[in-house]
Amino acid sequence: MNEYLQKISFHKKTRERAGRDLLTDTEEIRRSATQELDANHRAEMGQFLTPAPIARFMASMFRIRTPSIHLLDAGAGIGSLSAAFVDEVCNTNNVIKNIAITAYEINGNLAEYLAEVYKACGIKCERAGIGFSSEINQTNFLEAGASMLSEDLFKSPRRLKINYAILNPPYRKINSNSDERKLLNS
Repeated sequence: MNEYLQKISFHKKTRERAGRDLLTDTEEIRRSATQELDANHRAEMGQFLTPAPIARFMASMFRIRTPSIHLLDAGAGIGSLSAAFVDEVCNTNNVIKNIAITAYEINGNLAEYLAEVYKACGIKCERAGIGFSSEINQTNFLEAGASMLSEDLFKSPRRLKINYAILNPPYRKINSNSDERKLLNS
């Protein structure tokens, strides 16, 4: 019960902070979420949630040339990379009209934090006059991606029409006999 009350309190604080400083707030959420992850499971799953300075750097490398963005964040964690992307676009680009994010995060606890980060992203976009929407898929991106690629990821019948992607490579070696390797090979 105590853990449940702490989460409610945490989410309430997130809503109160939302939109003030997106990356600072996201970094605070990242630190809290990291403490909740079991270290062995974290290493096994490659869950090393991206710190704000690295996320900011990665987001700064994009050259946006379209008014409508559909961003893919595979293995989103708590959304550090997505939040940095949204922050960068809102602070530096005045031609963007809409940002849609399709995220994949298999860990249910992290997906809860991700939803909170995306609420804050929505507020940041609203203040910048940019439409925002997000979709969180609690499934393995490698499985979903292999299926989509057989249909063409950028012109999928699901109408994803992704035009930007942000992600970190795996932080662990993928065994050559593993299911992950088979999916990647497909």
